[in-house]
Amino acid sequence: MKPASSTPVAVIFDFDGTLASSREAAWAAFQRVDKQLGLGIGSAEAFYDLFADSFHAALARACGDELAAEAWKQYATILEAEYAPQLVPGMAEVVRDLAQESPLAVMSANTIAVIRRALEDAGVATCFGQAFCGEKLSKRDALKRFLADPGSACRRGCGDAYEETCSAAPERHRTVLITDTTGDIHQARMVGVHTIGVSWGMHAPAALLGAGAETVVVWPQEIPAAVGRLPASVPDAVNAAREAADRRRAIFRHGRGEADGSRWPSIDKRRATRAHHLAGSIAPLMRSSGGVVRGARAKTDAQPSTRLVEEWVAAVESEVAV
Repeated sequence: MKPASSTPVAVIFDFDGTLASSREAAWAAFQRVDKQLGLGIGSAEAFYDLFADSFHAALARACGDELAAEAWKQYATILEAEYAPQLVPGMAEVVRDLAQESPLAVMSANTIAVIRRALEDAGVATCFGQAFCGEKLSKRDALKRFLADPGSACRRGCGDAYEETCSAAPERHRTVLITDTTGDIHQARMVGVHTIGVSWGMHAPAALLGAGAETVVVWPQEIPAAVGRLPASVPDAVNAAREAADRRRAIFRHGRGEADGSRWPSIDKRRATRAHHLAGSIAPLMRSSGGVVRGARAKTDAQPSTRLVEEWVAAVESEVAV
């Protein structure tokens, strides 16, 4: 069932772990940089944790601005020279189908050269109208730029030319980000766009739903139907974040998380002192309530303090795009 609007939904894809099967390949490339520079990331799980926030911001917090800049420079060089991920099986055809009805874009921390090469190899590069890539730009800021540009509403239809009749910027409630990471979901919800998670990427379905994804697809072929079922409005960011926190507490109270083999991101304790990261991390809740955080799993039956929740909601409100 289509949303109650004649305006096509603008569909934005993350690249690594969403369009492309690249979860392990991305870590393999970054691991070389980690060893060379002594970044202290040290494990695939710690690397995946960087995507619980903006990758560039998380990397800078993990090892400092100067070292992060050098790490990105070396990482980007490896990616452009050697990194050639394949699209997820079936994804190219899904992209082609969506492009006939909707304007498409890709947003990624990866470099534009890597993404162009991968999309051209799959024959779908011209299905996308815009590519926000490799910049030290959060998904939230990239989404704001996308929504502010009337040209973002122009379809390309997998041809060289762009549609010339679009005259208005995409509507927030008619825009969706498809991604495999909790950080992307948090940032998209702050901007006020829909979110769909994928089950095959860096973060597990339970984590994606806990972060506020409206649904998580198991196969690429589910994506068009999931886009078609999106409601005509998006919950405001504060309520969405509250609901996400409630879901996370329920998951941990019932002892789920890593028990079923899911990839819930482990918690960087350095984030625990910043209240606004409550939208992306349960560490402050654990610290407040006396719970325990160990690696990629945490459980608690306690509730967070009223003071901490109030601080979190105030921080979330201050981040909401208007």
